[in-house]
Amino acid sequence: MGRWQTGITSASEQGQSMLLNRPVTAFMLVLATFIFGYVALNELSVDLLPDIDTPSLLVRTEWSGASAREIETRITEPMEAVLSTIPGVQRVHSFSRQGQGITALEFEWGRDMNLAFLNTREKLDQVRYFMPEQAGRPQLIYTTPTDEPVAVLQVTALGQPDPGFATRLDLKRWTEQVLTRRLEQVDGIAQAVMVGSLTPEVHIRFDPVLADRYGISIQDVQQVIREANVFSASGELRDGWYRYSMNIETRIQSLQDITTLPVSRMEGERIIRLSDIAEVEMGEQDPISFALVDGFTALTVLVKKDYGTNTVTVFQRMLPEIESLSDMYPGISVEVLSESATYIQNTISNLLQTLFIGGILAFLVLFQFLNDPRMPFTIGIAIPVSIFLTFFVMYLGGIQLNIVSLSGLTLGIGLLVDNAIVVLENINRYRKSGSELYQAASAGTREIALAITASTLTTISVFLPLIFLGGFEGAFFRDQAFT
Repeated sequence: MGRWQTGITSASEQGQSMLLNRPVTAFMLVLATFIFGYVALNELSVDLLPDIDTPSLLVRTEWSGASAREIETRITEPMEAVLSTIPGVQRVHSFSRQGQGITALEFEWGRDMNLAFLNTREKLDQVRYFMPEQAGRPQLIYTTPTDEPVAVLQVTALGQPDPGFATRLDLKRWTEQVLTRRLEQVDGIAQAVMVGSLTPEVHIRFDPVLADRYGISIQDVQQVIREANVFSASGELRDGWYRYSMNIETRIQSLQDITTLPVSRMEGERIIRLSDIAEVEMGEQDPISFALVDGFTALTVLVKKDYGTNTVTVFQRMLPEIESLSDMYPGISVEVLSESATYIQNTISNLLQTLFIGGILAFLVLFQFLNDPRMPFTIGIAIPVSIFLTFFVMYLGGIQLNIVSLSGLTLGIGLLVDNAIVVLENINRYRKSGSELYQAASAGTREIALAITASTLTTISVFLPLIFLGGFEGAFFRDQAFT
């Protein structure tokens, strides 16, 4: 214990000697701290809450028309049995409803989710062989508590608040082929997802009287359409050293191709086509999701960022792309309905402003109660130096600037002010006893260095366990413990 105390005292004396005897060096250190801290502040990742890599995945499977019981017995139960064998899975649970089954996987904290994603994808490929043919391909989704869109965009045709089917279909194609692709090329944007887009499909309405007259059933028409829409490999053609793959492709390209499909042949060589027994028209699927803006059906795009990127920076990079597309396509309007960057900026700015006001109030209080007016200026310099030094360390440690890390910084500033008051009061006591400024600063600081260090370490020991705390709580409060 004595050796530990001696070490702290010796280090304190060396630091004091260097700062007191070399004022130019001390000034340059303070200036360098401001410069590096300011640069680090501009480079820090800014968000409202810490990015938490939650160890969970969702698997969503669509089966149109299937009941909840069918979804459970033929999809979710077999899927649970297979997915539970993935390494690191702690819990698998699912729920089934009309036309859809969702299975949730919870992994151990600290598990590499990229590897878990790949393992789950391999298992889903195995499950696909045992699923009904009518069921869609399982969709693997990875979400986090902070997986909110950076922005929500509205795509409309200028002058048409409630466009018809053809216009909406054109908007969907433009959004899918132009807008989302351009946005996903922006650095920091992970995905641009359309919501409320229509999916075109062909509607065939049979006339049962005509179909019965010609002896044609719905199954016959299904088989004809299936055979008319084929793509298959048909072998290989060799020409010396060259080999050419051969494919048979007969695909339906237009609505007319469907209406003219021959479904039967009557006596007298008359061909019965699909248009003879049914009405064929282009329509749209029943929407799974939809968006309304000002009471009208709208096409919206959810823009999501990459994990760990700066929300504010990503949004600012996205805006020039939207403006560029608006200039290139004057007939289409892309508006930002909502975005989180402004809210995050305001929240962080308010916290920084509160921190700044607190420092000023502390300075004024000290100026009022300390006899020497020079001492509050010492604390007034120490507070911003400590803040900018913390920003630099946060940048080196990859810590985000969010409300949690700023709350820890606020607590640290309070501790700094308390310690500074104790040190300055002790220096002031030596000054009153007749000591010179240099001697008072050296002796006053050296006398209570051990006590101040012990007090600070006691406070740190309270927050230190948060760094090693596991689970969601540890991931959420770790930034506060570091700052």
